[in-house]
Amino acid sequence: MRGCMTEIQTGEGKTLTATLAAATAAMAGIPVHVVTVNDYLSQRDAELMMPIYDRLGLNVHAVVHAMPNAERRKAYGADITYCTSKELVFDYLRDIKRFDHVRSPLQAHAANLQSRLAIRSLLLRGLHFAIVDEADSVLLDEARTPLILSAEDNENHDIDISLILAALEITENFKKGEHFDIEKSVLF
Repeated sequence: MRGCMTEIQTGEGKTLTATLAAATAAMAGIPVHVVTVNDYLSQRDAELMMPIYDRLGLNVHAVVHAMPNAERRKAYGADITYCTSKELVFDYLRDIKRFDHVRSPLQAHAANLQSRLAIRSLLLRGLHFAIVDEADSVLLDEARTPLILSAEDNENHDIDISLILAALEITENFKKGEHFDIEKSVLF
C-alpha cells in the first residue's frame, strides 16, 4: 500500500497476499490494476481470487489479448482488473491517441471529463493504483522491449496533391526578377 516491493517465493501465497492490498484500495474507491506477465496468469488469478472479492462486495475482471473493446471497457470498469503490462500500456496509448491535442495524463483526464462521448470511447478510467506481480519480469525483462502503437494513415492525401498541382500551375508564369530572385548561399 505504500509503494514498496517484497519478494515472496513461489508457493508462499503471492497471489493471495496481493488481494489484501487490492481489496483495501478498491474498498477505498480506488480503481486497481493487478499487472502480471501473461494472459493465463491474469485470467487464472482473477478467477481464483474472485470468491474473496465477491465476499467483500467487489467485482473483478481480467483483460486478455483478444478481448473486444466493449469487454475491455467493462473489465477496466471493475473494482479490480487483472491484466498484463502490455495490454495495460497499449490500451493506455490507444486512449491517449483519441485526444491528439493532449500531452499529459492530467490533460487526458480533463478531456475525458469534458466529453461524454469520449468517456464512452475510452477503455481505461485512468491509472490509479497498480500491484505488479512478478515485478522482475514486468519491470525488467519485459521493459527491454519498447512498446510502440502505430496507426493507419487515414488522412486524405488527394487534397495535398491538388494544392501542390495548383501551386505549380500558378508558378509557371512567374518571371525571375519580377516575382522571385535567386540567392546563392553557402551551406555548412
